[in-house]
Formats: sequence, structure tokens, C-alpha cells
Amino acid sequence: MKARRSTALRTLVLATAAVAASLGLFECGLRVAGISYPSFYQRDAHTGTALRPGAEGMSRGEGGAFVRINRQGRRDEERAFEKPADVVRVAVLGDSFALARQVPLEQTFGSVLERLLPDCPGLSGRRVEVLNFGVSGYGTAQELQTLRHRVWPYDPDLVLLAVTTGNDLRDNSRALSGVANRPYFRLEGSELVLDTSFRDLPSHRVRSSPLARAAYFMIHHSRVVQVINEALNVRKRRSWMRQRSTPGRLEGFAYGLDHEIYAPPRTAEWSEAWRVTEALIARMDEEVRERGARLLVVTLSNPIQVHPDPETRARFRAALGVADLFYPDRRIEALGERKGFPVLNLAPILQRAAEPRGLYVHGFENTELGAGHWNATGHALAGEQIARFACDAFSPRDPAAN
Repeated sequence: MKARRSTALRTLVLATAAVAASLGLFECGLRVAGISYPSFYQRDAHTGTALRPGAEGMSRGEGGAFVRINRQGRRDEERAFEKPADVVRVAVLGDSFALARQVPLEQTFGSVLERLLPDCPGLSGRRVEVLNFGVSGYGTAQELQTLRHRVWPYDPDLVLLAVTTGNDLRDNSRALSGVANRPYFRLEGSELVLDTSFRDLPSHRVRSSPLARAAYFMIHHSRVVQVINEALNVRKRRSWMRQRSTPGRLEGFAYGLDHEIYAPPRTAEWSEAWRVTEALIARMDEEVRERGARLLVVTLSNPIQVHPDPETRARFRAALGVADLFYPDRRIEALGERKGFPVLNLAPILQRAAEPRGLYVHGFENTELGAGHWNATGHALAGEQIARFACDAFSPRDPAAN
């Protein structure tokens, strides 16, 4: 009996050693090959999720770029909290288009903006810092929370809100998004009321437990665990995309974006999503003014809006039964006119730039041209247009009065 136990123990030890050795070799092989799937995110009490300070690695999927999150939790250069006397600061709030994991940092529209803004006549040679607060998956509610809890210590002169019309409206609606682990706002009369009940969800609490912290430690430091985690995430993303697909959608242009945005709301849920979104932007403008800064709103582009082939756009419009694809852009521009803040609609401008030259400003060779996020061309064009728009804020005249 004792001999059998001893044999079984030796077998277990040898098997464990063999598995550990195999995992070690696999780990070394992944590191030599440069294969990693880093986790850039962590739980956050204000926004549900936030970028993890110090996270870095290659971001794959669309395009591909090395991404480094600075010590302050932003994809950006390291910046001092205290603003130097000769510096003008622009804080960019946005989602995955602002984070821009698909392209190198220097190609993002924020970096383009930082390079071009010093040429504005109204700046008189002052230096410019464009601070990137973009986080993938954020809606306007999380961006307002970011403004309140992360932006103000940097004392920005301008706050640039980058609105992704394709999914921000859904992200601002608990009824439409189906995502529990994030804050929402609801309207009670004309008042916005913050709902942070996600903090009490078991899923949020579990992710803050010692066991979860140990699991995240392994994800952050082990390539083997990263590969396993990525496989699980791919399954989740595919399931999520299937759930959000719409009947009769045109392949290549859904990409998690909502077709309902191209027409006036047809359901109570979409009507409420619009009301909340407009109230969030208006409230952001009020809070920015109270701080002595200025809000600039930029509506970005959705892939189909700027597809270089007019026949492709026409087929899409016909399938949806809409006259054009700029309803959400015009509606937000009208909000700015009513409330007194400037709005730049990028989609019509990018469409005019893309069509004559057959340019794809969305998509990558390793995914699909004309779908997904901005590529380097899209970021360059967007950065140039936003720079011209932002220059007006430093000129003596008031662009909102034009």
C-alpha cells in the first residue's frame, strides 16, 4: 500500500514537472516570437473600466501597433499635472477612435492635432499639449465621468469631445446597450441623474477580489495565460456581434454600429437614447464653461458614411430607406447651435476627400478596407480638419456665432 502511494506520488510529481516544463517552453517560445495579448484595462469605480497604467504591448486585430499606457492611465506621453505657463492644453474625450490602438501613437488624430495647432495665429507661439483621455467602449456618460474625475487636474483650455455616432447613443442607454458594468445617466424631467449601481453587481465586486487580482497578475505577466484569455475574449466578441447584428444588414458595414441612427428615432428606447445623449453633451458644455474652458464637439465618421464608392453608399441608403447618412451629425450640430457650442461634422468632409481619390479612411489590409476604425489616412485627414476647427477657438472671433 505504501509502495503504491509512493509510486503515485512520484508519478504526480513527474507529471506536474512535465506540465510545468511544457508551459515554460511554451512561454519562452511565445516571448521569442513576440506573441502577446496584453490586457490594457482595469476596473474603475467611476467609469466601470479604465486603462491600466503601465500596460504595454502589441495591439492586434485591426491594423497593429505598439500601445503603451502612461503612468496616469492614458495612451499618451507622460504629462505633469501642473500646466506650464507657456502651454495650451487640449483634453480629448472619446472612445476607441480616440484611443486608436490600430495605429502608432504618432499617427493618431490627437498627435496630428498637437503638431499642427502651434501654427494657429491666435496661439502666438505657445506650446500645445493634446491629452488623450480616449478609452475603447466609452459612451458619452463615461466621458462625462472622465471629465469630472480625471480631466480637471490638468487644467485644459479646450475640451474636445469626439462623438462616435455609430455606437455612442446605444452606449448611453441601459435599455439598448445590454452592458451592465458601466455608469448610466437617466433623465428625471430635465435633470440628469447618475446611476452607478454597477458598483454593487457581483461581477464588479468579484473583479476586485484577491482571487481576481491574482488572475489579472497572471494575465499581465504570462504570455501563455494571455493566449488563453484572448481565445476566450474572441468567443465573447463573436457572441456579442451576433447579438447586435440587425436583420437584413449589409455585410461589412455593421461592425457593431447601429443603423437606427441614420433616421429620426422610431422607438421609445431610441428617442430616450437621443434625449439622454443630447442632455449629456449640453451638461458637459455647462461644466466646461464653469471651469473657464471651452468645449469643442466633433462628430466622427462611420465607415459607410465615407465609403469612396457612391453606389455602395446609395445601396446602403436604399436598404435603410433614408435620404442621406448624416442625420446624427446634423442633429448634434443643431444641438450646438441651440446651446452655443461649436460642432464640427467630419463625415461629410471626409466623404468629399475620399470619393474623388478612391480613399479608404476606415479599415486595414489585415481586416477589411472600408470597415472598422480609422486607418492612418483617416487619422491624418481628421487631425488636419480638427486643427483648423480648433484654431477658431483661439482667434478673436467666436466660431459659434458663424
